[in-house]
Amino acid sequence: MFWAEHYWIALPAFERFLDRLAEAKKWKHKVHYGDVTDPAMLGALAISHARVVVVTTREYSAVKQITGTLRQFYPSVKVITAVPYLFQRDELRQMGAAQVVRRSYRPKNVVVAAYQPGGWRVAPLTAPEQIRPGLMVYRFTHSMYYANADQLLREVEDLASGTQPTLSWFCIEASAVADVDFTAAAALRSIHDMLKEKGVRLVFADVLDDTVRAEMDRFGLTDLIGKDAFYPTLREVVDAYDRQVTRSGPKGTPG
Repeated sequence: MFWAEHYWIALPAFERFLDRLAEAKKWKHKVHYGDVTDPAMLGALAISHARVVVVTTREYSAVKQITGTLRQFYPSVKVITAVPYLFQRDELRQMGAAQVVRRSYRPKNVVVAAYQPGGWRVAPLTAPEQIRPGLMVYRFTHSMYYANADQLLREVEDLASGTQPTLSWFCIEASAVADVDFTAAAALRSIHDMLKEKGVRLVFADVLDDTVRAEMDRFGLTDLIGKDAFYPTLREVVDAYDRQVTRSGPKGTPG
């Protein structure tokens, strides 16, 4: 929802979890406390004057409740939301939701293991490989948003914790990432802090400059991580690692 601020769209946002509300306030987003599953709350918001309500919770029961209340009491207000399953999409459409997008809550992410004729070879997260000793490349295969942010954080934590030799760099390959929302940005900040505590540098490859990079700028991620941590291609990440790290040996190996 916060991309709307960038385009000067009047879109008040509400959050019922205090920790996420505090995080939003920290980054100067216009977010208010409130539980919009409560019909009284919707009435207090003068929702009848709204043109569109965008529902971004991953709790399907809450999506249904909000949609049902709006269709019953405010039928002229359009409802837009995203769900992971076809039956949910069909059910919400039958309830009268104007637009229901089926989004991937559980993208099948991989690690990039090596370059071979024809392109990069990938490996599953269950059997991860380092592309260079001390360098792991994690390819996220979907846009980063509220519904898969926990998966993003958990997978990076698992990859960074159980690999040998000890990592020096961790690269997120983002060629498939079309946008980053507020919740995903918070997850990326946590990833940066977690890796920094381990002495691991976080870098990115193939970030879309005109969309994703602009979102990361707005969320303060570019300043946090460093402009020099963004590489146009994965090949350039590997070359930079070879120049800066491999010559002296990754951590945990002889120099």
